[in-house]
Amino acid sequence: KLFRYSNYLRYQHNSYTEEEADKMAVQVFKFRNNMNDTYGMPESQQAKKNFIDEMVQQNRTTKTAKEILSYLKENKLNYKIINNNETILKEDNLEIKTFLPSLSNENNENSIITYLKYKNKNILFMADCSYKGFEKIKKFIPNNIDILKIGHHGAQNSINKQMINYLYPKYSLISSKENDYNHPHYSTVNLLNEINSKIIQTKNHGFVKLIINDDFKIYHFNSVNKKLEKITF
Repeated sequence: KLFRYSNYLRYQHNSYTEEEADKMAVQVFKFRNNMNDTYGMPESQQAKKNFIDEMVQQNRTTKTAKEILSYLKENKLNYKIINNNETILKEDNLEIKTFLPSLSNENNENSIITYLKYKNKNILFMADCSYKGFEKIKKFIPNNIDILKIGHHGAQNSINKQMINYLYPKYSLISSKENDYNHPHYSTVNLLNEINSKIIQTKNHGFVKLIINDDFKIYHFNSVNKKLEKITF
């Protein structure tokens, strides 16, 4: 479904790159939760319409946000608006929390940051946020993160020395491919190398799979033999 919707977006909007369309498709399907379950969202169609209209007024003015809301409305899909420092899932040995830096006039810095803790391991997903967004939510985040998903494909200023010295990630994951923006930026890679963080780049490894038990096992998909292979450092 994600693949089909991503293709639909690219055909309907010629200005979208493949990466932009994929990102939007993922965001849409993230919101497909039941509005009348534990979130206590309104059940009637009119109430849903009013709720969506209200969301539009809450500064959801980016091109991506408008497309997501339009798709949700047209297809009567259910979603939930998350809050800053909100626990969205808590089970035995597992907790997921969301954070909203909410920096005005900086769309990337308004991305949803996600913190995941499983057993004694933790991962911080920075979405498109840079160190500026991190500074807004730093007080909620423990230091010494096991895995840091670097924001904005490792762009320049996605991290700074203060952020990295606080988090001190054992592993740093960067999602990127060959591009015209020089992502990841050399300054980002240099900062990670300074603390000996083990860097995993999808540009080099492709699809990455993490298995977490008492320790991490990290695999990538070998496109030649079509098998998952363990990444060694």
